[in-house]
Amino acid sequence: MPKRHKDIYVQREGTRLVASSEYDLESIMQYPEGQQLKINQITRPRSLRANGMYWSRLAEIVKSTCVGDIVPTAEDLHTVIKLRTGYTIKFKIPFTDEVVEVADSTSFDNMDQTQHNEYLKRADKFLIETFGVPLLPE
Repeated sequence: MPKRHKDIYVQREGTRLVASSEYDLESIMQYPEGQQLKINQITRPRSLRANGMYWSRLAEIVKSTCVGDIVPTAEDLHTVIKLRTGYTIKFKIPFTDEVVEVADSTSFDNMDQTQHNEYLKRADKFLIETFGVPLLPE
């Protein structure tokens, strides 16, 4: 049985899927040619560059606007944005049945690029409506 890898990235070229890197190619080549492979989920991977720009912008907002008087760090602002834009999960506390709502994860494993783009739009709208500060460049 071939060694198991967490993720293999491919690019569509016409009607074929082609390995995106040497690592991906090596992972695919472990299987015999012509063997049918099961793909569980096709998503667009998140952009490291866009993620870095997001965190940079949050830090800039906290440092250089009135937002910093209310929310002291980029991480705290990120949590507030998730809570106020509906990126939350609810669960019951054992023995009390109290329902608690907490900020959900926006990690690379939890959101693909399309989902993250939607999150960024909601975050931008929230920041403009609440603080008058845009997240996204115009």
